Amino acid sequence: MKKQCTCWLGLILFLSLTGLAFSGEAGQDVKAVSISEKIYLISGLSGAGNVVFLVAGQGVLVVDSGASPADGLIIVEKIRSVTDRPIRYVVLTHSHGDHVFGLQSFPPGTLIIAQQNLTKNMQRDDDEIKDNLVKLPARITALKEKIALLGKKQKTLRLTEEESLKKLEGQYAFYKELQLVRPQITLDNGKMTISLGGETVEIINPGPAHIDDNLLVYFPGQKVVHMGDMLFYRHHPYIDWQAGSNTATWIAALRDVQTWPVEKVIPGHGPVAGKEALDEQIRYLSDLRAAVASGLKNGHTLEQMKKSIVLPAWKDLGFPNMLPYAVEAVYHELSRD
Repeated sequence: MKKQCTCWLGLILFLSLTGLAFSGEAGQDVKAVSISEKIYLISGLSGAGNVVFLVAGQGVLVVDSGASPADGLIIVEKIRSVTDRPIRYVVLTHSHGDHVFGLQSFPPGTLIIAQQNLTKNMQRDDDEIKDNLVKLPARITALKEKIALLGKKQKTLRLTEEESLKKLEGQYAFYKELQLVRPQITLDNGKMTISLGGETVEIINPGPAHIDDNLLVYFPGQKVVHMGDMLFYRHHPYIDWQAGSNTATWIAALRDVQTWPVEKVIPGHGPVAGKEALDEQIRYLSDLRAAVASGLKNGHTLEQMKKSIVLPAWKDLGFPNMLPYAVEAVYHELSRD
């Protein structure tokens, strides 16, 4: 079903192809940066969610795979710059493309672990990819014909259309290359524990939050947790209401993680932080829910709220254009309650 808001797949392509990113800076060298004794962060990927990997006695466990096949190749290369131990697992924090589109570049035999709903949600993207592969060639041809008809006096318009053409061609090339890889191991409720040569990894399903297929990845021996997109640190969050988001259970899960003995918190987007980042996400979501609840109480429409809710306490967060999507998500959630 098509919605009026931008779908996640299109949004990811927009971020990637225009050089915008939630975290890191486009153009930086990609590096594997140590954040604990055995855990490394892949720093410098543009447009991708944060990727980390654990180097243990029996191999490597990776969390998320980047936003493209090229990202996946870079991630594997950076792991190899640290260790030659086999990459045994990739754990997916959720199904959004900036976390899963690099999977096809990982070595054969790598076991992919995800929440049970991820396969269903990935099919949503797969359907859209196939739809675009059918429709984009005609759009590209039509735009080329339009550009050819523009006269010399229409230079500004021609440059604009040529830039649009470049983006369409980039999207088409991206879709043609992309192969969505499904997980071999799925987790429904509760948690899964993996022992990997002296290190334990706890993979936890917190329930619907940012989306309905979230997983948290906790490294108790390293006192590190990867939150996936249940934490957007210093950025407005994307909330996927079309795939079962729930900010009430999201807040409850964040409060639960606050009780864990962790020292390093890895957000899906934004810099590595401590527990203060969890508190900020809780306050942001609470403020957002309160603003939308107030709008509903006063009889405001969704469109009115998308224009009027500004969250002044959070005016300096990155990617402010995400706020209307967040308002829409909470509007749908609270309207169901």
